[in-house]
Amino acid sequence: LLARQIAEHADRLLFVPPRLERCFLGWLPEAIREQTRQRCRIFPMGIDAVPPPDGSRRRCRQRLGLDRFTVVSLGRLVPVKGTRDAIRALHHREDLQLVVAGDGPERPELQRLAARLRAPVRFTGVLTGGRKSELLRAADAFLSTSRVLASGRTEGMPTALLEALAYGLPAVATDVGAIGSYLEHERSALLVPARNPAALRAAVNRLQVEPALRRSLGRQGRELAERFTWPRLAPRLDELLVTVQRGVAV
Repeated sequence: LLARQIAEHADRLLFVPPRLERCFLGWLPEAIREQTRQRCRIFPMGIDAVPPPDGSRRRCRQRLGLDRFTVVSLGRLVPVKGTRDAIRALHHREDLQLVVAGDGPERPELQRLAARLRAPVRFTGVLTGGRKSELLRAADAFLSTSRVLASGRTEGMPTALLEALAYGLPAVATDVGAIGSYLEHERSALLVPARNPAALRAAVNRLQVEPALRRSLGRQGRELAERFTWPRLAPRLDELLVTVQRGVAV
C-alpha cells in the first residue's frame, strides 16, 4: 500500500542501485507498474571532488606512524558495515595493520574482538575533513565489508568506498547492495562474498604482493569515482528538478 501511494504521488523516483528499483516495482500492482517505471531514475550518492595526488603521502604516513602495509575501513560501526569480518580476516598479522576510522555502538565489542584475536587494529574514532583526507592519502588499500542483515537490510553504494576510490586507493569490497552494480571485479576493485573473512584475507594478500594490481585498481577506481563527484552529479540533478517543474518527460 505504501509503495503504491509513493508511486502515485511522486513525479520522479530515484534509486541508488537498479536492484532496489526492481524490488520497488515488484511491490506495485501490474496496472501501474509500467507507468511508474517510466518515472524511475538510477542516481548514485555523490562525493566531494578530491584534489589530485600532491606528493604528500610519505609525510602523511610519517605523521600517522604508519610503517606497514595499511588497510583502512571507514564508516559507522554498526552490524551492516561488517567490520568484525575485517578484523577476523586480518588477525595474527604482523606485516600489516588495519585502521578502523569511525564510531558507533559496536565499537566496544569490536575492540574486544581485536584484542582477543591479537589483530593489528587501530581504532581512530570519527575522522573528518583534513584528518580523513590525510589517512586516505597515507593508506595502501581500502576495505569495505558491508553485509546483508537477517532483515534483508543492506547498503546502496557506500560513499566511504567512493571516497577511497577517489583518492586512488585500491579497494576490496563485498559484493552486496549496489556495489556490484557500479564496480567491476579486478577492474575497479576486488569483489568478494559477504561474511567471508577468508575471501577478504586472500584479496588483501593479493594487493599486498601485487603492486601492479594496486596501481591498476587505484587508477581505474579513481577514474570511476570522478564520475560520482558532486560537480559532475549536481548539474544532472538540477536538470532533473527543472524538467519536473516544467512537466517535461525525461
